[in-house]
Amino acid sequence: LYDQLGRYDAAAALHAEAMELRMQRLGADHPETSGGVAFLGRHEHLRGNLAEARRRYTEALATQRRTL
Repeated sequence: LYDQLGRYDAAAALHAEAMELRMQRLGADHPETSGGVAFLGRHEHLRGNLAEARRRYTEALATQRRTL
């Protein structure tokens, strides 16, 4: 919902919290975790933080290539 309202900072904060829970429960190499990292990259992209978005996308892609 926050994404649709353009409240990207609020959305990113909630997704970061969810990502931490995934990391704790599922581990760094789980597909849901790497998907969460990619989604955080999307938020950074929408916020204009392109270097951070690229870092997140690259991290997610590397995990997916390694584990899927």
